[in-house]
Amino acid sequence: MEFDEEPLVALHCLSHTYPDGTRSVHDVSFAVFEDETVGLIGANGAGKSTLMEHLNGLLEVQAGELRVAGELITDENVELARQEVGFVFQDADAQIVAPTVLDDVMFGPLNYGASREEARERAHEALERLDAGHLVDRVPHHLSGGEKRLVAIAGVLAMDPSVIVMDEPLAGLDPARERRVREVIEELQADGISLVVATHDVDFAAAVADRLVAMTDGDIVGDGPPEEIFYDDALLQRANLEPPTAVRMARELDVEEADPVTEDELVAALSRRQAVPGP
Repeated sequence: MEFDEEPLVALHCLSHTYPDGTRSVHDVSFAVFEDETVGLIGANGAGKSTLMEHLNGLLEVQAGELRVAGELITDENVELARQEVGFVFQDADAQIVAPTVLDDVMFGPLNYGASREEARERAHEALERLDAGHLVDRVPHHLSGGEKRLVAIAGVLAMDPSVIVMDEPLAGLDPARERRVREVIEELQADGISLVVATHDVDFAAAVADRLVAMTDGDIVGDGPPEEIFYDDALLQRANLEPPTAVRMARELDVEEADPVTEDELVAALSRRQAVPGP
């Protein structure tokens, strides 16, 4: 693949088949660039998780290639992918490994050679960055689902990755914790961290992503800005997705002046329409 700029991470012609013979992705190419948020959308079984788990070497490349910071990733240097691409699992319990929050957030830096002093400093900085410093001495498995999600994100931040991958970051959260995780994502975006966010929530994807990648049956069937993806009825039908609420309302209200994909964009478009004087 040729790009106008060097991607932070890129998959080229990736194919993967599981031991039971299930083909998960086939000849897929995908890249993430500096300071962008990619929303990865598609129905269950579309191949989103398999694609994401290749980005930091959780799954070994069977066919195709993975490049991180321009470097081809092999068995010998797979740790580069794991340092540069952080992964926040849907199930936070799957990545919590230590008896206290501080120990857990320190685990990554320690595992990659940081001194205990440096790891402790990085852990405290990551937790404070998420307004979660008060959790430092807590037992992770006694935390709420939202608190565990913040600890998992802090553990990734402490590694100082160039890309953070999040698998269904709002799944299982109550409204208050969901709002907090949304705020954290906005803060990470403001700090210029590139994100890959997998979600089946099209309203969330519309609100958070600069670019959407739609998958179905192991293939990428759409890659573009949200307004391009969410107004393509044939693509959405192929990916077994519904358009966001704002898109459905815009069509019902005959909003033609723009292609709003979020409620804020819809309200702005309606306000502009009302401000236009009649004939």
